Amino acid sequence: MRNKLCMLLLLVPFLCHGQRKEIILSEGWQFSRDKMSWEEVSVPHDWAISGPFDKRWDLQTVAIEQNGEKEKTEKSGRSGALPWIGKGYYRTSVNLSTRPASALLVFDGAMSEPQVTVNGHDAGGWKYGYNAFRLDVASYLRAGNNDIEVSLNNVEESSRWYPGGGLYRPVKLIVGGDAMLDDWRTYFRTLSIENGKAEVEVTAGVRDAAPTGLSIDLTLLDARGFFIASVHSPLGADGLHTDRMDVKKAQLWTPERRHLIYIRWK
Repeated sequence: MRNKLCMLLLLVPFLCHGQRKEIILSEGWQFSRDKMSWEEVSVPHDWAISGPFDKRWDLQTVAIEQNGEKEKTEKSGRSGALPWIGKGYYRTSVNLSTRPASALLVFDGAMSEPQVTVNGHDAGGWKYGYNAFRLDVASYLRAGNNDIEVSLNNVEESSRWYPGGGLYRPVKLIVGGDAMLDDWRTYFRTLSIENGKAEVEVTAGVRDAAPTGLSIDLTLLDARGFFIASVHSPLGADGLHTDRMDVKKAQLWTPERRHLIYIRWK
């Protein structure tokens, strides 16, 4: 089996066409089940985990054919008997000194069927509660205070286990200039490693069309921050750039010797 080099990817928060900034939206949220009474919460948040336990939340009257049952009987407990079914609402605000040229609102997990509004505008939604999604909200933002609202809806019999309810993973706002690095188009892999030498392929992507003349600097650093290798190349018209780099004296990662290489973009 070919050994692989394990690396950690660090994204420098800027490109030459604008400052990139990540704003973690963890505090200052308000939550309600009816949009009338609100409580202050921090995100990640699960509205159901505080209970109360009650079998009615996951009560079913069914016959389990796999068990040979012919008659329907009352069944309970499949999703924890916690009150995850129903609607929930979140709201918060974020203050920006200037209106950004580009902006992404990123949800790592929202259960479920989230619909998002920004400053009263429908910013979009997502039908699946088990993975991350992001919304382009640049056109809805303004300098000063910005209001973000999220509505969620968990329907009965939509899960065979306890799914929780709410913004159960981190939420962040990423703002930048007209050429913002796209995390979902940026990745790396080790092509080969032998006798302490590794060949690494790194792909960097920019959201939307790349401005003319945009270039990218890529630098590899070891775990102590010392220089390993670097390249300077123009970005393609599709906003992507791929480079291969040689790493000398590459250290394999093991649980006992956790060697890392850091990748810095600019």
